[in-house]
Amino acid sequence: MRQLADIYTHLEKHPLGAIGRLQPSSSSAGQSEVGPAFFDYDSSGRAVPFGPFDNTDDYYKALIQQKIDLIKTGEIAPSAPLDQYLVYKSLLDRLPRSEQGPFFLRHVDSRDVNFLVDPDYNITGIIDLELAIVTAKGAAFQSPLLLYNLGELYHEGLSTPSEDEKRLAKILQEEMKSDKLSALVAQKLHFRVEQVTETNPEDGKNFTRVFSGWWKAATGEQAFDWDIWYRNALDKYGDGGFMPSTIR
Repeated sequence: MRQLADIYTHLEKHPLGAIGRLQPSSSSAGQSEVGPAFFDYDSSGRAVPFGPFDNTDDYYKALIQQKIDLIKTGEIAPSAPLDQYLVYKSLLDRLPRSEQGPFFLRHVDSRDVNFLVDPDYNITGIIDLELAIVTAKGAAFQSPLLLYNLGELYHEGLSTPSEDEKRLAKILQEEMKSDKLSALVAQKLHFRVEQVTETNPEDGKNFTRVFSGWWKAATGEQAFDWDIWYRNALDKYGDGGFMPSTIR
């Protein structure tokens, strides 16, 4: 756990100037720079870059709007376009507090399988960094997935810090003297947004659990009812020209 805390404090010493993915520098051989955060493709098949971004609001709005555009073309959520449209409109209304930098490197798949350890369980390396992103401090220093209480997180929609997360936060505060990092560890709102944008809405039961977790984290409410939320969202945002779901 102390080694994880040490990794966090070292990453904090290397701030970057924008949100995006690391790529080889276009001007300095052997160096890296922050490039686009994601890509789409135009009608001729050419890659269209999005980013880098100067703040989290612009990043999330571009990402979610791109997803809405994919709903319109039928590339995502073909059986549940209206559900997904309403979900994305709700996300846009309740984005995490906007951050304007500095930004930090984050591993997006920080499960235990991506940490290399020796026989004494010392961390010797971290793998699968191909999709690492430079992101807001509030997202970069959430606790790694390997510390989450996955049962509560996925099946109950709870964001309660696990005992391991509390230990990491305590070490950062008491031993590393980093109150700011300690306070960020147990926050999960950025993680919840990412979950919703990446989960297949056609897996209705699982998607509802994931969305309810985001809703509880974003609103502070203790309970979530899909049908009530759906009616309210439809009244607020309209149908966007999409047909109702065929799977619920």
